[in-house]
Amino acid sequence: MSAEARRQTVLVIDDDREVRESLRTLLQLDGYKVKTARDGQDALEQLRGGLRPCIILLDLMMPAMDGQHFRAEQLRNPEFAHIPVVVLSGHCDPQQNAASFGAVASLRKPAEIDTVLQLIEAHCVRQYESAPSCRPAAPVRPAAKD
Repeated sequence: MSAEARRQTVLVIDDDREVRESLRTLLQLDGYKVKTARDGQDALEQLRGGLRPCIILLDLMMPAMDGQHFRAEQLRNPEFAHIPVVVLSGHCDPQQNAASFGAVASLRKPAEIDTVLQLIEAHCVRQYESAPSCRPAAPVRPAAKD
Protein backbone atom coordinates (compact mmCIF):
# COMPACT_ATOMS: atom_id res chain seq x y z
CA MET A 1 0.00 0.00 0.00
CA SER A 2 1.22 3.49 -0.77
CA ALA A 3 2.10 5.91 2.02
CA GLU A 4 -0.64 8.25 0.77
CA ALA A 5 -3.33 5.60 1.17
CA ARG A 6 -2.08 4.70 4.65
CA ARG A 7 -2.87 8.16 5.94
CA GLN A 8 -6.50 7.93 4.83
CA THR A 9 -9.54 7.12 6.97
CA VAL A 10 -12.03 4.36 6.17
CA LEU A 11 -15.56 4.43 7.62
CA VAL A 12 -17.05 1.01 8.39
CA ILE A 13 -20.85 0.98 8.84
CA ASP A 14 -22.22 -2.30 10.18
CA ASP A 15 -24.64 -3.23 12.95
CA ASP A 16 -22.62 -6.34 13.83
CA ARG A 17 -20.02 -5.35 16.43
CA GLU A 18 -17.77 -8.31 15.59
CA VAL A 19 -17.72 -7.37 11.91
CA ARG A 20 -16.93 -3.73 12.72
CA GLU A 21 -14.11 -4.65 15.08
CA SER A 22 -12.66 -7.31 12.77
CA LEU A 23 -12.56 -4.87 9.86
CA ARG A 24 -11.12 -2.16 12.11
CA THR A 25 -8.30 -4.44 13.22
CA LEU A 26 -7.47 -5.71 9.73
CA LEU A 27 -7.53 -2.23 8.19
CA GLN A 28 -5.45 -0.73 10.99
CA LEU A 29 -2.89 -3.50 10.56
CA ASP A 30 -2.68 -2.44 6.92
CA GLY A 31 -2.05 1.16 7.95
CA TYR A 32 -5.44 2.81 7.62
CA LYS A 33 -7.19 4.99 10.15
CA VAL A 34 -10.64 3.52 10.83
CA LYS A 35 -13.88 4.98 12.15
CA THR A 36 -16.93 2.80 12.73
CA ALA A 37 -20.67 3.36 12.90
CA ARG A 38 -23.35 0.96 14.15
CA ASP A 39 -25.95 2.07 11.58
CA GLY A 40 -26.65 4.67 8.92
CA GLN A 41 -27.82 7.31 11.39
CA ASP A 42 -24.62 7.02 13.43
CA ALA A 43 -22.58 7.34 10.23
CA LEU A 44 -24.50 10.42 9.06
CA GLU A 45 -23.92 12.10 12.41
CA GLN A 46 -20.18 11.50 12.05
CA LEU A 47 -20.17 12.84 8.48
CA ARG A 48 -22.19 15.90 9.50
CA GLY A 49 -19.66 16.37 12.30
CA GLY A 50 -16.83 16.69 9.78
CA LEU A 51 -15.57 13.14 9.21
CA ARG A 52 -14.35 12.78 5.62
CA PRO A 53 -13.23 9.21 4.96
CA CYS A 54 -11.69 8.28 1.63
CA ILE A 55 -14.18 5.40 1.34
CA ILE A 56 -17.16 3.90 3.18
CA LEU A 57 -17.71 0.17 3.72
CA LEU A 58 -21.48 -0.20 4.07
CA ASP A 59 -23.68 -3.03 5.29
CA LEU A 60 -27.17 -3.01 3.78
CA MET A 61 -29.35 -4.64 6.42
CA MET A 62 -29.22 -2.72 9.69
CA PRO A 63 -31.81 -1.58 12.24
CA ALA A 64 -32.63 2.11 12.68
CA MET A 65 -31.26 3.34 9.32
CA ASP A 66 -30.28 0.68 6.79
CA GLY A 67 -27.62 1.00 4.11
CA GLN A 68 -29.94 2.03 1.31
CA HIS A 69 -31.44 4.88 3.36
CA PHE A 70 -27.99 5.95 4.50
CA ARG A 71 -26.78 6.14 0.90
CA ALA A 72 -29.82 8.16 -0.17
CA GLU A 73 -29.14 10.67 2.63
CA GLN A 74 -25.43 10.73 1.81
CA LEU A 75 -26.15 11.57 -1.82
CA ARG A 76 -28.42 14.46 -0.80
CA ASN A 77 -25.56 16.25 0.93
CA PRO A 78 -23.00 17.79 -1.45
CA GLU A 79 -20.38 17.92 1.31
CA PHE A 80 -20.05 14.13 1.40
CA ALA A 81 -22.01 12.81 -1.58
CA HIS A 82 -18.73 12.23 -3.45
CA ILE A 83 -17.34 9.73 -0.92
CA PRO A 84 -17.26 6.31 -2.62
CA VAL A 85 -19.18 3.42 -1.06
CA VAL A 86 -18.43 -0.30 -1.15
CA VAL A 87 -21.33 -2.49 -0.11
CA LEU A 88 -20.37 -5.38 2.19
CA SER A 89 -23.49 -7.38 2.83
CA GLY A 90 -24.78 -10.81 3.67
CA HIS A 91 -27.77 -9.98 1.48
CA CYS A 92 -28.39 -12.62 -1.16
CA ASP A 93 -27.64 -10.20 -4.02
CA PRO A 94 -25.75 -7.11 -2.84
CA GLN A 95 -24.77 -6.21 -6.42
CA GLN A 96 -28.37 -5.66 -7.43
CA ASN A 97 -28.97 -3.30 -4.50
CA ALA A 98 -25.57 -1.62 -4.84
CA ALA A 99 -26.14 -0.83 -8.50
CA SER A 100 -29.40 0.92 -7.69
CA PHE A 101 -27.69 3.54 -5.53
CA GLY A 102 -24.29 4.02 -7.10
CA ALA A 103 -21.86 2.02 -5.00
CA VAL A 104 -18.41 1.60 -6.57
CA ALA A 105 -18.44 -2.13 -5.73
CA SER A 106 -20.33 -4.70 -3.76
CA LEU A 107 -19.07 -7.79 -1.98
CA ARG A 108 -20.94 -10.56 -0.25
CA LYS A 109 -19.96 -11.32 3.34
CA PRO A 110 -17.70 -12.88 4.25
CA ALA A 111 -15.56 -10.98 1.76
CA GLU A 112 -11.94 -11.75 0.99
CA ILE A 113 -9.88 -9.16 2.87
CA ASP A 114 -7.43 -8.85 -0.04
CA THR A 115 -10.30 -7.81 -2.31
CA VAL A 116 -11.51 -5.27 0.25
CA LEU A 117 -7.99 -3.86 0.62
CA GLN A 118 -7.56 -3.57 -3.16
CA LEU A 119 -10.81 -1.61 -3.46
CA ILE A 120 -9.90 0.68 -0.60
CA GLU A 121 -6.42 1.36 -1.90
CA ALA A 122 -7.67 2.01 -5.44
CA HIS A 123 -10.18 4.61 -4.27
CA CYS A 124 -8.14 6.17 -1.47
CA VAL A 125 -5.04 6.62 -3.61
CA ARG A 126 -7.09 7.99 -6.53
CA GLN A 127 -8.77 10.45 -4.19
CA TYR A 128 -5.43 11.46 -2.66
CA GLU A 129 -3.83 12.01 -6.04
CA SER A 130 -6.71 14.14 -7.32
CA ALA A 131 -7.03 16.35 -4.23
CA PRO A 132 -5.58 19.81 -4.96
CA SER A 133 -4.36 20.26 -1.39
CA CYS A 134 -2.21 17.14 -1.70
CA ARG A 135 -0.22 18.28 -4.72
CA PRO A 136 2.99 20.22 -4.19
CA ALA A 137 2.49 23.90 -4.88
CA ALA A 138 4.40 25.53 -7.69
CA PRO A 139 7.19 27.75 -6.39
CA VAL A 140 6.27 31.40 -6.18
CA ARG A 141 8.81 33.75 -7.71
CA PRO A 142 8.93 37.39 -6.74
CA ALA A 143 7.83 39.80 -9.46
CA ALA A 144 10.65 41.44 -11.35
CA LYS A 145 11.27 45.05 -10.40
CA ASP A 146 11.44 47.62 -13.20
